[in-house]
Amino acid sequence: MPIRARAGLVLLAGALIVARARADDAPAEQRYDQAREAMQAGHWSEAAATFRAVADAEDAPTALRAQALFAAGLMEENARRYEEASTLYEEVERRFAGTEAAGRARDANAALTQGNAARGVAFRHRYDAAWDTWTAAQARVDLEGRRAARPDLEAAAVLLEALFSDFRDLPKAREVVLALGEAHMLLQRYPEAAADFERAAGLARARQAAGASSRPEADSLVMEAEDRRDEALRRERRMWFTSVAEGMLATIGAALLLVRPWRGADARLLRLGAGLVLATTVLAGVAAGAAYVLRHFTEEHSPVPVTAAALLVALPGVTAVLVALGFTAALARAWGPARAAGFGGLVAAVAALAVATCVIDAFALFPVLDSLL
Repeated sequence: MPIRARAGLVLLAGALIVARARADDAPAEQRYDQAREAMQAGHWSEAAATFRAVADAEDAPTALRAQALFAAGLMEENARRYEEASTLYEEVERRFAGTEAAGRARDANAALTQGNAARGVAFRHRYDAAWDTWTAAQARVDLEGRRAARPDLEAAAVLLEALFSDFRDLPKAREVVLALGEAHMLLQRYPEAAADFERAAGLARARQAAGASSRPEADSLVMEAEDRRDEALRRERRMWFTSVAEGMLATIGAALLLVRPWRGADARLLRLGAGLVLATTVLAGVAAGAAYVLRHFTEEHSPVPVTAAALLVALPGVTAVLVALGFTAALARAWGPARAAGFGGLVAAVAALAVATCVIDAFALFPVLDSLL
């Protein structure tokens, strides 16, 4: 159970104990209330010290003292002083054996130490450091963007990877490797992210097989990890498509420069090109209008922005016109008009598809295409 949730239970149990003790021990009850107020304000050290004072009050009821000492351990755990927390939990078991607080302390200490005090405490310290770095990196991504946050994401990935490598047998390992997968997603290292999510799914299945998780909970964890793995694989494919498209455009552009189409251009081709560009511009306006109507009058949550709709028509269309006429003009004398036009049209289609892929990637429209397939 999370520390904050356990702290809430401490408040409830303590309130009941204090209510029973109110008539007989007002000073102890007042100090307990002061400790609760400090806890609610997040003053862990002050709360721990005050709870400890209640636990050491010999004239206070035993149940209240046991509960206070257990609460002091929780406060030390909240303050990330795990060695002190473990020591206090052990003290509760030793001094107040048989009480409800002693049972809670035993469970809390088992969750903290994971069967090995030194290793469990070391894990918690390293987990805190990794998690602080990871959450700070996420915050920077939200504020400044992924590019600016890249160094922080790299640092978080290193810490999470090392943490998982050294403590993969602990229950929180699934949580660690899931965070590592998300860090790799933000770094656009999609194969590594897919492997991380697959490991998380494997850990969830293993815990289910061992009976450590209920079946609905384990099934949910497995589905979550598998969904993220599938998304990582999809993004890897999208990145590959975009890289291939950019490479094709670079190759076609270089080829056009080499054949120097401006040497063979004539007035007829120029007029044809101008007419085709004008027609493409009109079609782009129609697409923008349709997207506007769809978004504002039909489907307000339409995933295709007006700008994206216009550019998806304009950029591939204009590119196709320039490439087709460019190769036709450059190769007409050597190959003949028909063959040059056929070759130009073929290359123009490839160029248009490549530009469309880049536009789709720029506006993050690949998920829309996935939903249609």
